[in-house]
Amino acid sequence: AAAVAAGIVAIAHATDAGGSMRVPAACCGLFGLKASRGAIAAGPSFGNHLGGIASELALCRSVRDLAVIFNAAAGRARGPFADPWFAPSPPDPLRVGLLLETGDQYPTEPARSEAVEEAARALEADGHSVVPMYWDAFAASVATSGRALRDIIAVNLANFVVSAGLDAGRSERLTQAFINHGSQLQATALWATLGDAVHASHAVWSLFDRVDCILTPMLASAPLPIGSFPFDHDDIDLQIRRMTAFAPLATLANATGFPALTLPFGADDAGLPLPVQILAPMGGDRLLIELAARLEREGRWQHRFAVAGIPE
Repeated sequence: AAAVAAGIVAIAHATDAGGSMRVPAACCGLFGLKASRGAIAAGPSFGNHLGGIASELALCRSVRDLAVIFNAAAGRARGPFADPWFAPSPPDPLRVGLLLETGDQYPTEPARSEAVEEAARALEADGHSVVPMYWDAFAASVATSGRALRDIIAVNLANFVVSAGLDAGRSERLTQAFINHGSQLQATALWATLGDAVHASHAVWSLFDRVDCILTPMLASAPLPIGSFPFDHDDIDLQIRRMTAFAPLATLANATGFPALTLPFGADDAGLPLPVQILAPMGGDRLLIELAARLEREGRWQHRFAVAGIPE
């Protein structure tokens, strides 16, 4: 993300299992799309499958670039899920869900909520209707998504250590804690976590009975200083809470499978991007790209650096 934002490269491959594409994009004023589950090939050999929560695509400086790479990479994934049917854009006007607050446990700073509200007003000016939404409708699914990320990552790490013949004792304390959790997790407990994620996905589907897309904060605060997520402890639940506190609605899209796109929509007093996130029903990836293109035209964010080798 830093390399793309600095103009060292124009586009860069990225993966997203719990926000790992959208959160860096949001920190750096980029566009990042976690595609619908099954939309992008999980290659090679499904090495980054992670039970369906991971998605691969790219970090981009523009919607134009994001659309090009999505159209080139989407479809023909050849399993393990069916290719999603990419829905055409619903007829205008859209019903735009608007979530501004992220609960007392994971509060979002006012400036970041205001950017989300301004994005909604820009769409409202085009004739779309804005439907207020509230954290209570998301809180349980967000909690479930955090547990799913925790357990899937832990089991994956434990399996990787064994299959690769690695010495887990040489890893950092937090990594060791995740490995220990994964190696000790009973199959029935993991099965229950995966089942909860299915119910969370159904709950999010229900939200789309009322709206065609949902605008939310991407980050609860400005990008945090290096060292804010230390690995010198063994409290894996604390790590998940810290991640959720920074990006309250990042993991929700991974655990439930829905597409989610982040884009910059302004800058704060320090010149750092004010990102927003848009969620859509399964297969609504192109709707997200269309909405991002519309918001990009507002001109709320400008890159500081040109792409190396391209004349300004």
